[in-house]
Amino acid sequence: VAQTAENISTQISNVIEEVGQEHISSIITDNAANMRASWQLLHNKYPDLISNGCVAHAGNLILSDAFKKPFFSCRLDECKWISKIIKASYYLNNLYSETLEKLKLGGFEHGGPLEIPTPTRWYSQFSCIETILKNKLVFVSMKNIEELAQRMVGDDYAKFIGFIDNPLFWSELSDIVHELNPIKSFILKMEADTSTIADIYLEISKLLNIEFNNIYIYMN
Repeated sequence: VAQTAENISTQISNVIEEVGQEHISSIITDNAANMRASWQLLHNKYPDLISNGCVAHAGNLILSDAFKKPFFSCRLDECKWISKIIKASYYLNNLYSETLEKLKLGGFEHGGPLEIPTPTRWYSQFSCIETILKNKLVFVSMKNIEELAQRMVGDDYAKFIGFIDNPLFWSELSDIVHELNPIKSFILKMEADTSTIADIYLEISKLLNIEFNNIYIYMN
């Protein structure tokens, strides 16, 4: 079925009639143009019905816009490459896990599984970068293992070491995590089962009071 405003409003209307109009005061959809157009069609039929866009989806769209900018997308591509090359190799994935466990025995608390972004979950793009940054010590420890150079294919070893030994790479990842973390936190709070309407206004007010120092530079 085509996702037109008419079809969407018809399907929602069918549910309203099935449940009972008196039991529904509001609906929430994502913020796509066809969804917003369906709101007006529903309002024409149910004048008292309140239609809202999903606030968590709006937060995801903010991150999506950020990662369309060259600075963010380049850093993301680099982090995805590191995560994928480790996860794609049994040896590298096992070496990563063993190195992480050894560091944890020594008191390292920040590391964890690597993440690869999931389409339409744009905060997972943030998480991909965040997990690389949190596991910096794991990668630094891995590069000192002699067998690593023999196990990595082609130019992958030189590329991998190039990222790990580059202070600017880590500095820029740190900037991204610092600047975008409030937006990720906002999304997760809005997606929580315990989130209320009051939380929306509270969390948005917090975002408005945050000084995003570097994001304006990177977004331009």
